[in-house]
Amino acid sequence: MPRQHRDVRLQTREARRHLPPRREPYWHELRRGLQIGYYKGNRTGTWLLREYRGPHSRPQRRAGLADDDLPADGVTVLSWQQVLLAALVEERPQRM
Repeated sequence: MPRQHRDVRLQTREARRHLPPRREPYWHELRRGLQIGYYKGNRTGTWLLREYRGPHSRPQRRAGLADDDLPADGVTVLSWQQVLLAALVEERPQRM
């Protein structure tokens, strides 16, 4: 059984606080072709989903805000577990 790569930098609120803001999101591969991204801006963090759909198609969608400063509500503000569930269900958020 393959092991899931554990990216400690994204799983906890405290670990995400130590990441420096940057233009490119921090990516975590869930399975081949499906990734969760965490974009850390100067004010807030945002969860992104990226899925490989062909040689030149890798659409990325905003899943919601990260629960860095606000409590997760499961709709607009997501925790790590909630964004994992959103990425793995069949009806993933559509491209914005």
